[in-house]
Amino acid sequence: METKDVVTAIFGAAVGLAGILLVFVGFVSSRAGTFDTERKRKKYENVAKVGIVPFLISLACAALCLSWMAEPSATTFCWVRLTIYASLGLTALYGLVAFVFYL
Repeated sequence: METKDVVTAIFGAAVGLAGILLVFVGFVSSRAGTFDTERKRKKYENVAKVGIVPFLISLACAALCLSWMAEPSATTFCWVRLTIYASLGLTALYGLVAFVFYL
């Protein structure tokens, strides 16, 4: 498989993942406002804030993909792969922790 095809696929996955994360973080954040107790509201707000980390890593991966498409280099390709793996891993961890412990 050509590197161009891999980067294009990773770009699509990173943008899609960032979109899903943004929707989920927005849902959790809006849900936080519906609670009467400050403690429960803070708990949901913190869950939403932590979700920004994998979202931003996904966006960074998409930016790296665009950078590679403009000027291909082996170093950028390594960073693309590293950030998509980090994004997937952190998203899985975030989802597991959010659903099991908080929601």
